[in-house]
Amino acid sequence: MLISNHTKTAQAQANKKPAAKAKPAAEEGGQDIKDWTVLMYIAGDNDLEPYAAHMMQQIEDKCGTTENINVVAQLGRMEQGDLKKLYEGQGRKYEPTGIDGDWGGMRRYLVTQQDRTEDQSGKILSKVIGKPTDKKMSDATTLADFLVYGMKNYPSKHTMVVLADHGGGWLGAFTSDASASGHSIMTPDQISSAFKIAETATGKKPEVVDMVACLMATSEVAYQMKDRAKYLLASEEIGTTASFDYGPIIAGIDAASKGDKTVSPKTLAKTIVHHYDNDPDAFKTKSAVDLPKMVAVKETFKALVDQLKASKVAPEAVAAAIEGAQNFGITEQAIYPFYDQIRDLKGLADNLTNSDLIDDKKVRLAAKAVSLAVEATVVDNLAHDYKRYEDRGEGRTTDGKETFKDVRVYEGTYDSHGLSVFAPLSEKLVKSAKMGEYAALDFTKETGWGDYISGLNKALVANAAARAEAETGVVARPHTPPEA
Repeated sequence: MLISNHTKTAQAQANKKPAAKAKPAAEEGGQDIKDWTVLMYIAGDNDLEPYAAHMMQQIEDKCGTTENINVVAQLGRMEQGDLKKLYEGQGRKYEPTGIDGDWGGMRRYLVTQQDRTEDQSGKILSKVIGKPTDKKMSDATTLADFLVYGMKNYPSKHTMVVLADHGGGWLGAFTSDASASGHSIMTPDQISSAFKIAETATGKKPEVVDMVACLMATSEVAYQMKDRAKYLLASEEIGTTASFDYGPIIAGIDAASKGDKTVSPKTLAKTIVHHYDNDPDAFKTKSAVDLPKMVAVKETFKALVDQLKASKVAPEAVAAAIEGAQNFGITEQAIYPFYDQIRDLKGLADNLTNSDLIDDKKVRLAAKAVSLAVEATVVDNLAHDYKRYEDRGEGRTTDGKETFKDVRVYEGTYDSHGLSVFAPLSEKLVKSAKMGEYAALDFTKETGWGDYISGLNKALVANAAARAEAETGVVARPHTPPEA
């Protein structure tokens, strides 16, 4: 999920300053080995179509393929007729995107920097590679094919893959709302599989993967990707379409690679995180995760789950630790349901470590180990301030003469440390079909967290019912509908 940010997009277009052109590289294969190849996977065959198309132009306006770097992009776009129906169904105003003939489908580009004239303002000017197709960007085979093509045909010392679209945390990312079924999404397992296919075909894997999408800095996603790259860049929180202004980041990679200079994968990862220091409108949180170290996060978290299962710690004490950890899905309007069940992992572990309600030393020590593992795995992290409003309804003064609206304003700084975990305190969520998908993820299976969190919710419900019975003398029983 990404939230539209029209103001930021307009400002970026108004303030853009074309960089000086560098010497372009050969259009296909056979060129000298460069420092970096940047593979841009821009999935706009959904309601983000206008922003995806603008993203291509923004990159062209700042930088593209030079003598130092390769920039290759694959852009998916929704047909305007389908986009109009989608917007109308969402209650949104539709206007034609007006870029490059408003084509639909998928095209691949060798991106080059452009000094755009006024009559070229509505065009994508980089060279199209190969033939346009109607493949869906939510299909893992589409991603795998692009990765294989890019790494084979544009060799470099280092590779970065940028994945731009909606994100839903452990549910996955990169949607195609124009698919035959009406909607599809690439799951974390499918994303990981696409990278594995590319590695098998090329013998290479990227050092940096930047997920320009919402909520993707989850332990579940990072662990699924642990063998697929060195660093994962992602956000624990929802982002906005302002994050699609990626041109300055590409220009920075080129500038850092000129002459005898080079930028290491770790330095690049940290630099991109701090690109958002002054751009909180794009991402309120952003982190760089050392993916191979996710093994330690998983192992320590498994040990914690095992200790919790073996202990006599009250379910209410664990629930309090979960509720005290930073949740996500925060916008200025509200908190999005479901996303508010995603919690900062280190915050959760620290709450268990320091809880006055927990006197089990083994549980405390296991929680501390999780916290230390997260600190060692997240190589850089930023967290901005947030504000949200809660509309609690309307009321009337005691004299009956006036009405008022009760709106609460919440402000603070994200207590986020770079990795989140799904920790639902909701019997409805735990019983939903989505929990089957969650249980299938490697992190969930290998830690036993899915079973534990389901059991925790059942215990909380049972304990609440027992307390109500003790207080009222009425036995709480599940409602059974009458037979037909």
